[in-house]
Amino acid sequence: MIRRARWPLLVLITLVAPRLGAQRTFDGIVTYKMEMASGQPVETVFMTRGSKVRQETAGSMNVVLYDYSTGAVTMLMPAQRQYATNNFRDLLRVAQRGQTPPPNTTVTVRATGRHETIAGMRCEVYAVGDGRGEGGDACVVTDQGHFMAMEGPAGMASMNEQSPGGGDPRFAAFFRHFKDGALPLRITFGGKTVFLATRVERKALPDALFRAPPGYTQMGR
Repeated sequence: MIRRARWPLLVLITLVAPRLGAQRTFDGIVTYKMEMASGQPVETVFMTRGSKVRQETAGSMNVVLYDYSTGAVTMLMPAQRQYATNNFRDLLRVAQRGQTPPPNTTVTVRATGRHETIAGMRCEVYAVGDGRGEGGDACVVTDQGHFMAMEGPAGMASMNEQSPGGGDPRFAAFFRHFKDGALPLRITFGGKTVFLATRVERKALPDALFRAPPGYTQMGR
């Protein structure tokens, strides 16, 4: 009997990105220490090239590939030398089924004039607030292009237990503030540092990292 692949919550954390057209993207590797809704920290490595993202998470035996230009999401299972494919727009519709949509909120983003150095990069601190009375701040690099793994209403799912996998409109509104793209090195919200970059390396990555390796078979076929 063939078991169906179980798409983990972290897959749904990084799903939706805006249409960026010809805007410059950040290509390279960023490692984050992330705090999940459970309060447990986890290290996640994002590798990006154009519209493609590879996600490797400590403690997980699987690797997840995204192609934001097509909506394809592929889970690699190295132990079985198999892969499973889906469309992340379909996954979001399933995740949101039966849930109350999160209310629209107005997000305020204000430059504080402060700077930090994180993972060897200088970033600017922005205060972030919303109509719910919640707030935090983020340290962002704004001259490196769009970081596809975090753009759109994606990563905020890990900060909002009420919308698992459904994204959070505050995250999309935050990134829309940065017209030339944003690479967040730290995001603190609700008193918790939920994303903290520990390594950043801008480099050209081979296309082979973003597709199933030779010899892998598709699950269910």
